[in-house]
Amino acid sequence: MRARLALDTARILGLPEATNIAVAAASELLHNASLVHDDLQDGDTTRRGQPALWARFGAASALCAGDLLLSAAYAALVSAATSRTGRAVAVMHEAVAATIAGQVDDLSATSDLSFERAIDIAGAKSGPLIALPVRLCLILAEIEDDRHVMRAATLLASGYQIADDLSDLEGDRLAGTTNIVATSINAGHSVSSARARAAAYARAQLAASRDAARTVPRRAGLPLAALADRVETGLAGMRVMEADHAT
Repeated sequence: MRARLALDTARILGLPEATNIAVAAASELLHNASLVHDDLQDGDTTRRGQPALWARFGAASALCAGDLLLSAAYAALVSAATSRTGRAVAVMHEAVAATIAGQVDDLSATSDLSFERAIDIAGAKSGPLIALPVRLCLILAEIEDDRHVMRAATLLASGYQIADDLSDLEGDRLAGTTNIVATSINAGHSVSSARARAAAYARAQLAASRDAARTVPRRAGLPLAALADRVETGLAGMRVMEADHAT
């Protein structure tokens, strides 16, 4: 997803192909580094239907692999050197630091986590690396005005996480893992009320994300808006399945 965001944004801005590939590779390497470390920290034993790296090769190897992916991301970014590369590297560090801060908040969350706080954490944890490919493309196109990108990505990240948690609600409750929808149930909402509340909130987040994305200069936010559309389509599909199940 992040590589596709980079490629689509870079093409809109008319960046050279080597730059497109460098930003896409850096963005995807960073994301995969975060997944390796996230699985290790959360104790998740599977990833996309396969054993998590730490579960198969051990925690020490997974930690080293995640660090290697993180370092490789910087190498990928500087492979297409331009006069703006230094600024791009600084912004990538900023995104990594913000992601780590969001992860710390997630790991520190307690069982009485509120619905609103869970959404804030989801946006803080995932938004920076969703925004990053678009921000890097803007910087390398010599456009400094990226103030709407982070808002669009943070809203998209929280909407996406709500949709994911709606899908994973039963499994997460059994496993005792953090789930945005479950926070409403823990606060006294019925399951159906919690689902409806979460879905409505996700749709509002995604709509606001699209609005912010469409204000990014030179139409560079359109790939973000398209991604928000795809997440909302998935939400609609879940509503259809729930209705079929109810009948």
